Amino acid sequence: RVVYFSVGPGCDDIRVYFIDGWDRIRRQSGRFTLESPGREVKAQGQGVIVKYYADRSDSEPVSRQISSQVRFGWNGNPPAAGVPAQNFKVIIEGEIEARFSEDYSFEFLGNHGNAYALYIDGKMIFPGKTVPMEAGKRHHLKIEYIAPGPGGGLDLLWMSTTQELERVPMQLLYCEW
Repeated sequence: RVVYFSVGPGCDDIRVYFIDGWDRIRRQSGRFTLESPGREVKAQGQGVIVKYYADRSDSEPVSRQISSQVRFGWNGNPPAAGVPAQNFKVIIEGEIEARFSEDYSFEFLGNHGNAYALYIDGKMIFPGKTVPMEAGKRHHLKIEYIAPGPGGGLDLLWMSTTQELERVPMQLLYCEW
C-alpha cells in the first residue's frame, strides 16, 4: 500500500490517496491528523549494574559496579579486580527508557570473536530486528558478554525512526543496586 499526499491551491487543501496496485486508487476525504512520535521523555536515569565473572561458568560475580553507560574498552587489561584479562564474562542489567513510542533497533560495537546477547523485557533481540518500545516506560535490559581473548570491548547503540544511531545515554538507563 502506498499513501500519496497532494497539496491543492490552498495550503489547507490536502488530498490523500491510498494506492493498492494499479487498479485500486482511493481518495481519502474528511479531516485527518498525522500522528507524531510525541514529546521526548525527560529522563533521570543513573546507569546500569555491571557484574563481572572471572570465568564463563561462574555463577557468582567477582565484582559489581554501576556504569553510566554501556561502553567499555578494556584494551587487554582486566575489567575489574579479581577478573582475568581474557575468558571472562560480563552481565549488564537494568532498565532502559525509550524517548519515543517507536520501534527501536540495537547495535553492538566491539571486537570480533566476542559474544554478545541482548534481551529486552526477557526476549532475546537478534541483530537487525526491531523492538517496539513505549516512550516513558522502562523496559528491562540485560546484556550477556563473553570475552574469549584479550582486548575485549562493548559499546551499545540504538536508533529509531525519529532518533539517529547513538549510544544509549545515561539518563535513559536505570538500575536497582
